[in-house]
Amino acid sequence: MPTEKDETIAWHLWHIARIEDLTANLLIAESSQIFNDDWMDRLQVSVKDTGNAMTDEEIIGFSRQVNKQELIHYRNAVGCRTRRILNALTPGDMKRKPSEESLGRLVSEGGLLEARQSIWLRNFWGRHTVAGLILLPLTRHHMMHLPDSLRIKEFNRAK
Repeated sequence: MPTEKDETIAWHLWHIARIEDLTANLLIAESSQIFNDDWMDRLQVSVKDTGNAMTDEEIIGFSRQVNKQELIHYRNAVGCRTRRILNALTPGDMKRKPSEESLGRLVSEGGLLEARQSIWLRNFWGRHTVAGLILLPLTRHHMMHLPDSLRIKEFNRAK
């Protein structure tokens, strides 16, 4: 972490994959998320949530602990499933908002924590239609975090 205002590349990959997994699967497809106990074991992590509420120390600990190769596999699995979900959508789906049941699953399945830094996403995502979820968590969100990862990579390369 170049500064205390940064995160790690591993955290960024985790964060964007978890958010995509949750929004695409639970909110858009109303199906099961990819992340489960098997992935938890493969990734060698003890967290299930998006990482929004992690402290700097928790981010560093997570980044040291996570199996990086499995993190890439998880990210790829999420992306493949998302493509299948998007391909199956109809024009009528675009105006649909997430159901209360699906929004509740964000917390009950461990994707979001009750902490202020995490739970706000439940209400934020709940205000969006499927089209809005595609535009923000599935696209713009990546564009917000990937440049940060590139900046961290360049910072470490310059050291």
